[in-house]
Amino acid sequence: MKTTYKIMKLRARQSLQGHYGVVVGSQILMGVLMAAFMFVFEIAMVIVLFSGILWLDGKSPILYIVGTICFVAVVYLGILAFVSLFCAGYMRMFLEIAQARPTDVGDIFYAFKNRGFRFIGLFFALFFIQLAAGLPFGILFLVMTAILGSGAVWITLLGYVPMIWILLQYSQSMYLMIENPDTRISDCLRESRRMMQGNKCRLLLLWLSFVGWIPLIYLSMGIGALWVIPYLLCTLAHFYLSVRMEQQYGESFKTEESGGNEWTTES
Repeated sequence: MKTTYKIMKLRARQSLQGHYGVVVGSQILMGVLMAAFMFVFEIAMVIVLFSGILWLDGKSPILYIVGTICFVAVVYLGILAFVSLFCAGYMRMFLEIAQARPTDVGDIFYAFKNRGFRFIGLFFALFFIQLAAGLPFGILFLVMTAILGSGAVWITLLGYVPMIWILLQYSQSMYLMIENPDTRISDCLRESRRMMQGNKCRLLLLWLSFVGWIPLIYLSMGIGALWVIPYLLCTLAHFYLSVRMEQQYGESFKTEESGGNEWTTES
């Protein structure tokens, strides 16, 4: 019997009891550190761009334009790499909480200390896979917009379909690497595809079940995210654990309708 998303959400609420201080504090700390990191990068970018303008005096602008584009691209790729490491650490925190293991704020630095380049590589692999999936529809949208004007908006909606499908298919790859940082990126992607066979709709319904929380985040001026995001991430961690156990034990895997955090198997 497969675990329903309602049970996963109940398990997440139970797991988070007594941990909200740690997860909210970690969330705030990550926000401060990432904001500081981006501020330093952006200041450096402004200095370099301004220096380039001074250097440009009387010279061809082509080299400056190309150099500027490359520099900005490198800066933002660096920011994304930095963010990806924190995201991996934060996801690991919820994986530990979901398994009733001790955790603390230091867990957000997990990926920095455990083969960080692999986590960055996986993050960019997922980013470019999704980009490649949506690119054909992006090009089609531009062409159809030039021909039909606003009547081509529906093309944009179609473009989200392959991107969502890719996102669902590879959604478990980061958890797989978190559990074993020595795993190759290709193996994490392949295993995620295998795990999600027959489970994509389950995860999609789980995502959609959190849509109702979005207005709360906006109405609270973003403060609600301090509670909603941990709830979502802990539920997703329980989804990963549930799918892993279901596939490991097959029919012998049983879910507790009471919503307990334990997984039991028949002897």
